[in-house]
Parts: sequence; C-alpha cells; structure tokens
Amino acid sequence: MKINVEEQKDAQKLIKVEVETERVDAALEDIYNGIQKRAHIAGFRPGKAPRDMVKAHYNKAANEEALNRLIWDCYREVVVEKRINPIGYPVIVDVNFNKGKPLNFSVKVETRPEFKLKAYKGIKVKEKPYEVVGQDTDNALKQMQESMAEYKNVKARPIAKEDYVVCSYECFSGGKLIDKKDKLWLYISNQLQPKELLALLLGAELGTTKETEVSYPKDYEYKELAGQSRLYKVTPKEIKQKILPEIDDELAKSTGHFKNLSELKIDLDKNILKQKRLESERDLENQIYKVLLENHSFDVPASLVERQSLRLAEESKQKLLQQGYKKEDLDKQDDKLKESVRSGALNNVRLFFIMQKIAEQEKIEVGEVDLDKRVAEIASYTKEAQAKVKERLKGNNLLDSLKEQVLHDKVVEFLVAQAKKR
Repeated sequence: MKINVEEQKDAQKLIKVEVETERVDAALEDIYNGIQKRAHIAGFRPGKAPRDMVKAHYNKAANEEALNRLIWDCYREVVVEKRINPIGYPVIVDVNFNKGKPLNFSVKVETRPEFKLKAYKGIKVKEKPYEVVGQDTDNALKQMQESMAEYKNVKARPIAKEDYVVCSYECFSGGKLIDKKDKLWLYISNQLQPKELLALLLGAELGTTKETEVSYPKDYEYKELAGQSRLYKVTPKEIKQKILPEIDDELAKSTGHFKNLSELKIDLDKNILKQKRLESERDLENQIYKVLLENHSFDVPASLVERQSLRLAEESKQKLLQQGYKKEDLDKQDDKLKESVRSGALNNVRLFFIMQKIAEQEKIEVGEVDLDKRVAEIASYTKEAQAKVKERLKGNNLLDSLKEQVLHDKVVEFLVAQAKKR
C-alpha cells in the first residue's frame, strides 16, 4: 500500500492511498466466496452455482462491498501507521476502482493540531484585590429594595414624570402594523426612548390615544431603525406609582431567612465577598489565557470553529432577546452574529487544545473521584440525588463533556498555582 499524506489548512490532512492489485483481487475473491455459499441463481441449488455465473450475477454488489471494505480497512491502517489523530468523520474523494488495477482513493480528514508547547509555567499576572466596602452593602440593599417594590394604581389624572404608565401600543412602518402590545409599561422620564414619546405622554389623560411619527437618523445607535420612520400610537390605560419598602428589620424578616437587618447585611457581605473573589479568579484566568494564546498560534479544525461560532452566536442572540429585540429581526442577522463571534470561537478552540496538551505534559487526569465531586456539586444545585444526576448526564451523553470541563478546571488550577502574581 502506497501512502502520501499532505498537510492542508485548518488542521486538515489529505491522505492519498494506492492499494496494490493483489490485495484488491484477494478482497474480491473473498467476497465472491461468501456470496457463492448463499447465492440464489435459477437452475441451481443455493450455493451450487458455478463461480463464473456468480460473478456475472453479483458483479456490482461484490465491487461495492470490496470497495467499501478496502477503503475503510486501509484508512484505519493508515491512521495507525502514520499516527494520525482524526477529529470527526473522514471524507472519501477521488476514488478510482477498476478491475485488474490498483485501487486509488483520497481521504480528507480533520486532525488534532500539531504544535509545540511554549512557556506556560510562571506566567506573570496581576492579582486583583477584593474586599467588601460599605457602598457594596448599600447597593445590594437598594437592589433588594427595588426588587421588592410594589406598583399601586394612581387615581386618574394627567401623566407626570416618574409615573409608570400601562399602555396599549402599536407601531407602524410604511402604513403596516409591525408591532403591538396590549400592556406595555413605560417609565416617564428623560431616558424614555424614542424621546418623542415623553413629550407625547406628559400631561396626557388616561384613555386618550396619542400618536407621533419618528424619523430616526442614519447614524442611530440601533441599526435596525437607522434611517427608518415609525408611527407610534399609544393609549395610556393606567398610572402606577412605585412604592419602595423601607430598608429595615421588617424588610429582612419579609425574606423569611433573617431575624433583622444586621443578619441580612452579614449574609449580603458574604455573598458580595464570594462574588468579588470569583471575579478576581476569573480575571487571573483570563490573563493566563491571553498569554497562552499570544504564545501559541496554530491552525485548528474548521468544523470545531464553526460549531463554537454557532454556540456563541446563539448565546448572543438569547441575550439580545432578553433586552427586547425581536426574534425575527435577529434571525435575519444570523450570519453577521456568527461572524462577529468568530474570533472568540477560534480562540476558544485553540485554547482547548493548548489546555489538553498541558494536561498531557503534566499528566493531569480526571478520575472517578473528580467526576463524582462535580456531579455532587450539580446535584446540590439542582436539589436532586447524585445518582439521578449522573444517570441523566450519562443518558444524554454529557459525561465526556463534563469530564472535559473538570480537566480544564484542573489545568487552570495548576496554571494559577504556577503563575507569578504581582
């Protein structure tokens, strides 16, 4: 068997294979032996037909089976012999199969990138200090106060600033209705967008329909509206006033977890400190990732970058949906979204292989104890039995993915311990 391996871009290899005629003939003969034993040909008992008649009747099926067997057998042999680490399914191309001649075919396959590890120990990082200050606690209490606010109806009167107004709302473009809401909440303030709505609603009476046409400039921050015109129709139905609870012992008690405000503050401080510590740790990790990526540049499989781009684009889309963007508008931007995250996707894939190689170099492994510990953490969070969580992960083929995450975390822990902190 003759083998020629050509390096391609994006960690792909083109493997050209020539299988000697003798092996091709031997494979065909073996297949015909199997066919002859069970062949059904008119005038002969099963398995008793002459060889030449078997070949005449089953020529096409025998050739297809021989081709399939030879290609995959030879491919597996090549992978072992040439120490190729394939990723994903190989693509067979340029097959040349003729009786009495060598079999020629090529295989395109993505592989694990081949690169040399550069310095990864003693990376210089700047540790971000963290502590809880009084303002942190005050801000946390204000956020809690806001989350527990009540909104009470106000007696009918003209709309004023700082009112919360519940409206029916319609938006038109070119005379066509493109958006409608029966209960849209608007906070009447200088931040209301578009700003024309503020002038429209200030002083308006409940039940009175107001409308305004807005022409957006070409450089408007939201590109889907830039250079467009929209007609807005708004009918205020209710005015609500926000009532904030007092920040006192009663607020603490209302959570059902604390006896007084002091206990609540102690708990908030613990959570704030934990969050700041996590932020500091993430910052250290990001500094290490940055150095690793700067020190290692190599091609990675395009299919993995594509998959990662799709995942990151979907995450971006979900965040935009939560901010009020329409799904149909975002769906039109799929290609742009994917392109905008491509650089991050490439770095993620490259970092994955760097971390894997460091794990191999340092003999960092994930055992059952490590895996069970992570499963226990998930079970604690989801309030489920550990065995049930593990069974679900196994059933959804997610255990390998979890194992990769645990390995990544162990390598990060190793790199942080080895880093030179300032």
